[in-house]
Amino acid sequence: MSQELHETGASENAKEEIIDRKRKYFRSSIVWEDERITDENIANFKKYIQFSHRSPYTLKTNLNTLPTYYEFINNNISTQSYWDEPSSIKVHEKSVSRICATNGGNHIISASDDKHIAIVAVYGSDRLKHKWLAHKRTINKVVVTGDDAMIISAGEDKVIKFWQVEIGETDVKKEPTLKSSIEVEAEVKDICLSPDGKDLLGCLSGIPGEAIIWDLASLDKKQTFKKTGLSDEIRHALTIKACCWTADGSQVITGGEDCFLILWDVSTGEPVYRFVGHTRPICALVVHDDTLVSVGFEATLRVWDISKRTLRHQIKFHVNRIYDVCFVGQTSDHILTASFDQTSRLINVETGLQKEVFSRGTAVTGVCALKDRRMVAIAYSDGLICNHMMYAQRLRAKRENYHQRSITHVECSPNDKWVVTSSEDGKLLLWDRTPNVLKTLKAGGSKINRARFTHDSKHILAVSQDKFLRVWSIPEGRVVASREFNLTPNDVAINFEQNCIAVGLTIGKISLLNVTPSFDSLTV
Repeated sequence: MSQELHETGASENAKEEIIDRKRKYFRSSIVWEDERITDENIANFKKYIQFSHRSPYTLKTNLNTLPTYYEFINNNISTQSYWDEPSSIKVHEKSVSRICATNGGNHIISASDDKHIAIVAVYGSDRLKHKWLAHKRTINKVVVTGDDAMIISAGEDKVIKFWQVEIGETDVKKEPTLKSSIEVEAEVKDICLSPDGKDLLGCLSGIPGEAIIWDLASLDKKQTFKKTGLSDEIRHALTIKACCWTADGSQVITGGEDCFLILWDVSTGEPVYRFVGHTRPICALVVHDDTLVSVGFEATLRVWDISKRTLRHQIKFHVNRIYDVCFVGQTSDHILTASFDQTSRLINVETGLQKEVFSRGTAVTGVCALKDRRMVAIAYSDGLICNHMMYAQRLRAKRENYHQRSITHVECSPNDKWVVTSSEDGKLLLWDRTPNVLKTLKAGGSKINRARFTHDSKHILAVSQDKFLRVWSIPEGRVVASREFNLTPNDVAINFEQNCIAVGLTIGKISLLNVTPSFDSLTV
């Protein structure tokens, strides 16, 4: 029995209630043969945490505070990591407020409470490319235009600044210079570029809240979204803290301290719909296609269907406010969060399930996706930025679409578009460079020893344990020619200039076959 139960002197019924209350925190993570809360089980849990992650987390929790500890176990145990070891760099002296990625994917732009903006390379030894004093007070948000030629920042000093910059593949070719600025009447809480990159949306503090669209070319106001009177109940009554555009750019969404999400029509400036559900102020919004994710002070993520005006999921993993959120993965069905509870969590927005947790003992203040959303950057309150590369094929990996047994060979196509893998499960998988499986070619279930592309990348030659050579047409996805041998073929090669296929057989024999360009016949 735990130390806490001994110290409370509670009755047996009270003790059972405490045990049941604490047991719920590991309700679905692990099935233990012995579920009693004992010092031995606590030690086992700690060992499991330390050895089940690629990067062991630092636990600052008092083990006698069992609910917190069991909650940590429930939310963090994972059978395999989706990410590689992090690469980190100390960028700011104070907390990082927000980060964003360049569209080239090789640099991170960070803004901080120390009033500085920094450009950080994703790779290399000299990663801090440039850092400059940008505002007089804390910077709340920073974004970069689609051509990576301009950085836009906004903060508590009531100014939106436009910095001209030239960011190359590996370096900053031109130091940032202030091109222009917009002075507003209140603190700028959030800014967001339109999908076409021509307009800037910003939201301001104040009562009532206000959001404004500026034309990037002229910096003139194009539209204002604001409460017009006491009878106007659908609009924000308090400060607007977050904003974003819909995918087509025809509407914008705002979230405020009044706990409402409001969908606005850009052309008319009128509210279209009000999403109700949050119970505390909203901190960040992100949209992909028809999916909206909102987070805030209540530590709950809400996933909305914009067109249907419905709530898909209400997800609760964090125990403190969530500052930021972004979509990750090539299919954008996962999100990454940043929370004051010192964790960043990878969550599937379709199922509502948690996949991974990052933690290094300090509050997480910002997240962003890089490199076609296969890499992420995570910012912390101590000024540190870490980036992680997602392992290919881990997200949305449906096992039935992949090999079930060991891969025997990997071959790249001459046109550099595809990759073919052969396996002991008797299948050939044709992949694109994403990587996604384009076609599955089955050869009777026997182990495939080797697979080769033809010079024109239109056919695949495969030799298998059932003593067959098969020629597959990639466009048709079927066998167009085959030949059986008396011995098992282990390798195959083709020379189209001499119309010849060489097949390596067991016991040191090689069989040479004549072949036509259309593979009409395979003769010795």
